[in-house]
Amino acid sequence: MLQIRFASAFFSGAIGLAVIAVLPAHAAGKYDGTWIIDVPATMDGDGRNPTCAALRFPLEVKDNLVGGSLERIYAGGYNVVERGYDSNATPISGSVQADGTVTFEWEGYHVAGTFGEATGTLTIKGACGPRVSKAVRVQSAGNAVSQ
Repeated sequence: MLQIRFASAFFSGAIGLAVIAVLPAHAAGKYDGTWIIDVPATMDGDGRNPTCAALRFPLEVKDNLVGGSLERIYAGGYNVVERGYDSNATPISGSVQADGTVTFEWEGYHVAGTFGEATGTLTIKGACGPRVSKAVRVQSAGNAVSQ
């Protein structure tokens, strides 16, 4: 009986190792890296006064997933968005498809658009209505991107 249990445990372990050995490694996505998103200000009716401030924020893509946390920093009267690491940070989540279609959400902003190899165009929908924004990849999977 002991021999049968040992053989059974050995056989189960060998199959488990074989399954692990044939699973594909998760490769980096084509659009992985650090992106900078520039969101323009919205202006009042005469085009002289901003009704919503412009934003610039970093975006991290890894394994085709948009992730991380962002935090608003109010410094010197400016609304700055930075990577956040404390309890004031708000998570950002989304994904990038194989064709470059990207969607993500952060603090009530809903974003959809496309990434190319080094640049992209996004439409950001929030309290100020839709704003067409630009994205520039500044680093891809550990390497600088030439522009």
